[in-house]
Amino acid sequence: QQTNDNTKRDLWGLELTINHAMTYLPAPFDGLGFIGGYSYADTNFEYPDPSAVDPAFPLALFTEPASIIGLSKHTLNATAYYEQGPISLRLLYKYRSRYLKPFELNANRFAQPNESLDANVTFRVTNNIQLRLDALNILNEPQYLERPVPGAISEISYVGTRYQAGVRFRF
Repeated sequence: QQTNDNTKRDLWGLELTINHAMTYLPAPFDGLGFIGGYSYADTNFEYPDPSAVDPAFPLALFTEPASIIGLSKHTLNATAYYEQGPISLRLLYKYRSRYLKPFELNANRFAQPNESLDANVTFRVTNNIQLRLDALNILNEPQYLERPVPGAISEISYVGTRYQAGVRFRF
């Protein structure tokens, strides 16, 4: 059950980003570069588990309150790339710490920390035609959903590694 109250809540954080093209390297390495980012976010918002609010039911004593839906305290992304002439290669790493992912409106679920690694290759055939290959979730990481009691796994989802190919036409 969703409710509103007049309590003041705060959200604070920090975000750092770096982008560096290594154009000073000798050819063909002058197309190398990297992009990185980190963010930290925290809040004093607390959302109790809706399944544990019955005063006669002591489950509330064992569950932890949740924060804002979808808010991870830590996120990290790093991209290494090579762009030279018609070729673009990218390797992308992403990490996300635990966050609230409610199950309907009747119980809290937390998505456990997760990381992924993706890669893509783009080849420009002409100024108007581009070929692209992608490999997503190369690490084949599952997503674990946990009840608000640590260690109580409620769901494990495997998406698997996905591959995509595409052609882009520009007119």
